[in-house]
Amino acid sequence: MRFRVGKEDGRLLRTGVPTIIGNLLPGLIPLVAINHLSTADYAIFALLTTMMAAAGMLDLGAAPFILSQGYGRSVCRAVLIRALIMAGSGALLVLMAAVALSPFVTGSSTDSGNTSLTPLFAFMGIALAGRSWLTVCGTVLQVSMNFNKRTFITIGQPVVQVVLTWLLLRQGRGPYAIPMGLALSVLIFLIFAGLAMRHPSLITVCTHRHSAARFSAGRTSAVAMGIVLSQSDRWILSSMHDWNFVAQFDLANKIGLLPIVFVMSLFGGLVAEARTSPEHQLGTLARRSILRSVVMMGFGWFGAIGGALLLARLGVISPNMVFWYSLVATLAWSTVNVITGPATLLLTGMGRPAAELVYLVPAVLTASGGWALAIHLNDPRLVVVAELTAVVVWSLIFVVYALARIDRIASSGGLAETGPKALSSNSTLTDAISVRGSGDM
Repeated sequence: MRFRVGKEDGRLLRTGVPTIIGNLLPGLIPLVAINHLSTADYAIFALLTTMMAAAGMLDLGAAPFILSQGYGRSVCRAVLIRALIMAGSGALLVLMAAVALSPFVTGSSTDSGNTSLTPLFAFMGIALAGRSWLTVCGTVLQVSMNFNKRTFITIGQPVVQVVLTWLLLRQGRGPYAIPMGLALSVLIFLIFAGLAMRHPSLITVCTHRHSAARFSAGRTSAVAMGIVLSQSDRWILSSMHDWNFVAQFDLANKIGLLPIVFVMSLFGGLVAEARTSPEHQLGTLARRSILRSVVMMGFGWFGAIGGALLLARLGVISPNMVFWYSLVATLAWSTVNVITGPATLLLTGMGRPAAELVYLVPAVLTASGGWALAIHLNDPRLVVVAELTAVVVWSLIFVVYALARIDRIASSGGLAETGPKALSSNSTLTDAISVRGSGDM
């Protein structure tokens, strides 16, 4: 299969590269935090990062719902309001789950000044709600093809977040530096996003209702299963109170997941491409994207392992065997799991937002059996093995199913009308973009 470069590749790069950089920058926070926090407080920090990752995924389908209308469209005001509510509600759900689980991981071994994590989690939940709203605003700018403004938000916010978190850690704020840095940086860029979205061509007034219920339910179900599968490990490990294992595993997990985060960020625009590209090309686009993602993950192995060795050589991290064992396991399952990404994104844009439940549900059930055994035997290594086995087996099964379904839907012309559409006589932004230039600052 040869690598053809088309218009969709240009759009994927213009949206994917800033997202990759934006996802990379917060990865610097653990490298700073591990030298400013005790082992126990770093374990609490690891839980905060799982909240951040979960909230980033659990937006109740807000961002994909806007993306699923395709490029070059303005966004209905009512749809935007619903998307903001959906995104904020996702952060609230993460907060409620964290508070509910906090009694199982709270102990006198923490050095953060009190034994209750509820105030810390509540602060983090508020900050995550703001970040979710900022993501929705960036998605509106992406759909309207204001790529430069979206790039400024996507990269600028995490830059400010890292700097503020570092300064707060140096001041001795402990784990509270994480939500404080996030909240302040989000507030700054929410103000900019609000000003950027004031142009009348970006937001239109709807004359009838758009229901996001079906799309939201599908995406929320799928994302919830994904969160359970990818974020439960540290909570289970924390319940065993082996804080050194938690710290080493968390650091290895963050480094090991960087390649798949980068790759999936690059292909995130496939949701919109499902509505923009010709239907007969979607099967080819899916297979080409899967091949490219696997090739890029191969390079990711060298980057992750080489980066870890360099950080260890420089004394930034002090890895032990738990770290290297966890790093290889994370790279292994994420390399297989990446093949599900392009198909899932295209199916979401094609109106099948819950398609990945086909593999997530059995994967969660498989992993849960292993996690239960790990808790029973009090062996944290089995937590890692269970996740690796479940993801690898069910990802391979899913990709065969997903490609066949994409071909079937595209050939039958069965794209579901799930995305909102502008109601003006000219729903595209071609005229506005030609006057203003796409993404002018």
